[in-house]
Amino acid sequence: MNNPNRPPQGGSRQGRQSRSSSEGPKAVPLQKHEFNFRDKDSFLKTAETAGRSWSKEGACTPTNQIRKFFGEVRRIEQEIGPKGEHWENKKLEFKLLKAKGAYALRDKREQKVDLVNFLTWGVDDVVSFEDFKLFVKYFEAAVGFAYGYGLKDN
Repeated sequence: MNNPNRPPQGGSRQGRQSRSSSEGPKAVPLQKHEFNFRDKDSFLKTAETAGRSWSKEGACTPTNQIRKFFGEVRRIEQEIGPKGEHWENKKLEFKLLKAKGAYALRDKREQKVDLVNFLTWGVDDVVSFEDFKLFVKYFEAAVGFAYGYGLKDN
């Protein structure tokens, strides 16, 4: 008799893997034409696609890289201020994340390319403080989905 509150036999890790791979479509990378943090209708769907691709089996994005870039975006957000008082002063620092992402690809490229593409497209698409705020929320949603789909701290 199956107890729905109990993980499948074989341990919770096996249950987590089978759950994430059996729920919904397979992890495919987010494509540039899908990347749109401004579209309220597709915001969560595309953030989910990104997060799922970061947690895909075999080429899982290193969590230290996700934390590093998300932490840097959050730090910049704090330094800008809640009303964007310092946006003009911090815009260049935000744009430099694109170069830092390219540098991160120097090793384990396959595991990082989806994250770096996400970051690069975000940097390219952000033109105002309002865009930046939306991108931060988009990034946060993608990180949440990645952990929800089984991304584990390394």
